[in-house]
Amino acid sequence: MCYGTKSYDAVQPGDQDSGGTMSIARGVIELLHAIDPNQPAARVRSLEQVRAESVAAPRLTTNLLGLFALLALAIAATGIGGVMALAVGQRRHEIGVRMAIGARPAEILRMILGRAWRWR
Repeated sequence: MCYGTKSYDAVQPGDQDSGGTMSIARGVIELLHAIDPNQPAARVRSLEQVRAESVAAPRLTTNLLGLFALLALAIAATGIGGVMALAVGQRRHEIGVRMAIGARPAEILRMILGRAWRWR
């Protein structure tokens, strides 16, 4: 077995041509088949492809979790807005009287928010 007839200079670490790493992989596969044609060389992938496949499922899970969190936040904000609208609607007469006797809008807002905070 004489391996001196084949030039192994074709594959150098750090070689970057237009094909990138997959062209290097093809060169390695050709060299492997030149040495032993019975050697399997299936599923040759770049490290970037392996990394992308390994993080695909966690990325999907994270995106779905974020989507459901935003949905829950929107539903909670809508609920709080509805409760506040109900509270203000029920006290509309009182608010009108307070404003008529000279209460400033900031005081009315503080009163509404203070009672909403202590709501039981």
